[in-house]
Amino acid sequence: MSFASGALSAKAKAMYGRRIKHADYQALIQKKSVADVASYLKHETYYSDIMAGINEANIHRGQLEMLLRYDWFNRFSALLRYGNEKSHFYHYIIGHNEIEQIMACLHMIEHGDKLELVSKMPVHLAHYMSFDLFALAKVSDYEQLLEVVRHSPYYQILLESKPRYMSDFDYVGVESRLTKIYYDDLIKTIHSLFNGEKRDKIESMFTVLIELNNIIKIYRLKKYYNASADKIREVITPHYGSFSKEMINKMIEADDADEVLEQLRKSRYKNYVSDQPFMYIEYQAKAINYAINRQTINFSTDPDFVLMSYMVLSETEVDNLVNIIEGIRYHIAPDKIASLLIE
Repeated sequence: MSFASGALSAKAKAMYGRRIKHADYQALIQKKSVADVASYLKHETYYSDIMAGINEANIHRGQLEMLLRYDWFNRFSALLRYGNEKSHFYHYIIGHNEIEQIMACLHMIEHGDKLELVSKMPVHLAHYMSFDLFALAKVSDYEQLLEVVRHSPYYQILLESKPRYMSDFDYVGVESRLTKIYYDDLIKTIHSLFNGEKRDKIESMFTVLIELNNIIKIYRLKKYYNASADKIREVITPHYGSFSKEMINKMIEADDADEVLEQLRKSRYKNYVSDQPFMYIEYQAKAINYAINRQTINFSTDPDFVLMSYMVLSETEVDNLVNIIEGIRYHIAPDKIASLLIE
């Protein structure tokens, strides 16, 4: 391992050591306002750097959430400066955000809630995206969306999927097709940059994401749409890891969503699945991915594994903080907020 690679691993682990701890979360869920949360983050945690110069008494919820996500990407960029020769690979996070923004824009076109779209735009990623994020904010119809993404990898799928009326738009199908080309490209990139056991391990880390995403789709399509097995097969991404093709087919053929969850509880991930009945399937998937990456960062010294794990863990931390902010804003009980946190 080179000095730069060793420095990257050491730095990422040191940054992980500064993470928000259980005691911090317990203190934060007791706060009465967004300003109180901001004050705690500024004076009691490592977020003091990004909060410097900010008047926490007057900060808006959206501003605070944007600062937290901006800080997350800054940490990512700072780690890449430690000399990783494959740093361009790590911009895989951009593709995921691009698809999220396109789907949000499509919902905005149908429902007209442009304020919601703009408030959640990852402006810190704008420079890296394959389309103009700020032009996306100005979109008001499907034709304008096509023009914005014309030179991106997503144009052809969106062109082929253009509906006569937005009320007829196949959101699940289009998102699945966009996600498939994203993951297909990601796997090709992994194979071009890495070899042997390391390539297999990195591919496996992403295959976990793919199969958990597939399970979310299967569960939601059964629970909320009563979708047929054939329809479900059309929208999953055909990459398999811990869940073989046969196991995924068994979930697809399950009688109902509860059976899907029961199969997840019997899988290699059983120790990470909550038995609380009200937990969302998305929570279960994130908790599984968090646990796997926590184990990796604790025991691996490989800089690529450590970096990827740190980014998953720190992004989960930001999601936890956003859940706390939203919960306090809507006066949700502390114990309910706590149940949404992944630690």
